[in-house]
Amino acid sequence: MRRILLSIILIIALLLSAIPAFAAEAQAADGTGAAEDLPASEAAGELPSGPGASAAGDTVRIAFIDSGISTKHIDPARVEKGKNYVFPEADTQDRIGHGTATAGLVLGSEDQGVAGVFPTAAAVPLVVVDAYPSGAVNNGGPEALTAAIYDAVDLFGCDIINISLSLTEDPDTLRDAVLYAEIRGVLIVTCAGNDGADGPVYYPAAYDTVVTAGSADGGVCASFSQKGADIVTDGTGLTVPSNRNGAAPRKVSGTSYSCALITGVCARIRAARPNAAPAEIRGILYSLAEDIGEPGPDPFSGRGYVSPDAEIPGPKTSAKELAGPAAAGAEAACRALRAMDQRSGAGRLFGLAARIAAASAQ
Repeated sequence: MRRILLSIILIIALLLSAIPAFAAEAQAADGTGAAEDLPASEAAGELPSGPGASAAGDTVRIAFIDSGISTKHIDPARVEKGKNYVFPEADTQDRIGHGTATAGLVLGSEDQGVAGVFPTAAAVPLVVVDAYPSGAVNNGGPEALTAAIYDAVDLFGCDIINISLSLTEDPDTLRDAVLYAEIRGVLIVTCAGNDGADGPVYYPAAYDTVVTAGSADGGVCASFSQKGADIVTDGTGLTVPSNRNGAAPRKVSGTSYSCALITGVCARIRAARPNAAPAEIRGILYSLAEDIGEPGPDPFSGRGYVSPDAEIPGPKTSAKELAGPAAAGAEAACRALRAMDQRSGAGRLFGLAARIAAASAQ
């Protein structure tokens, strides 16, 4: 049914070329804590319906497709009920720590002294990697990831989807889900990967419509950050809240966390422009980038470095004015660089989640 709906939407989009989403496009090493049993999360009340349900209000809704979000040190008022795709009867509390870290970089934690990039967001935890009471990790795979993307759009009315996880395979179902989110006005932000210069191609990072974040270490790309990033931001020695009672905040490094910081910046852009299409948000985000490394776009830093604290331009400034005449050329160059680096994946599920499982087993 979703494939039929997607086909219909695509046909309509092609016929109505003046639709803003398409017109705007023309312009422009994760450590984890030990798993533990956690109490069930409380229901968050009525859920909004349909994509961009917050567009008319002042709350930006972000789906975190990850290992859940612990509310031990993050304000539970900012975290909604969400959904668990690994253990359908379980809650969405984080038994691994990765999802709490990524969400914590956006929401912050007053309890643990962690400043958030956009603490007024509403976070929707969609669990695709979870742990048994023993600590063993259970991975939902591409099916869970794909279902979570559709639900983030249709069921939870999210504006932005943060995916700090990856696949080394390129299933048609995932490609369709990412395109569906784009057409429905929902931006996806993902991570480049932590395997350095010779790392494999990850998905959805390799898709053109997503924002792929790499990591910077000072004024250069971090050594672990892979090719294919659209932009880079801080990614080493970041402080994140813990998912455990009594535990101190943690220090982490990795593109998963750079992804979360960029999600926070995109949320700030969306808050300034509630009706902005994904292409407009991308255009504004890329206009904030400071070139690093070799002049112009390059395989590792993309368009350059974006500060998590970057000043967001006002709503009266057009994306075209921000980007300037070089925007189209930079976009084409980055796409060409990404296309050159694409190669068939080995089909191993969740390249970054495999690292989470390995760390949890130690």
